[in-house]
Amino acid sequence: MYNTILYYQMNQGQSSETIIPYMEQVISKIKELPAHIHGVFIDAPDEYKEFEELIDKPLKHIDYIYLNRQLKDPFYHTMLEQVLINESVCTKYFEL
Repeated sequence: MYNTILYYQMNQGQSSETIIPYMEQVISKIKELPAHIHGVFIDAPDEYKEFEELIDKPLKHIDYIYLNRQLKDPFYHTMLEQVLINESVCTKYFEL
């Protein structure tokens, strides 16, 4: 079993009502691997508040950070790359 965190950044025009059922499916699929999910972080389009909270967490025990896509903002993309290197964490992208 491995340890993971999920991060989802919503698309323009996407509502939280559509995200919740989708994320429930993603969580079910990841738990089948098997994996222990230590957190789910969801940001609105072009916002990174939850992402900042995610990278503030101690990540030494996390094996993977699952993302729905690459981060668009170069600053946050670089920040994620540094966290991955410093904490020895890998990223994966989820799809149903």
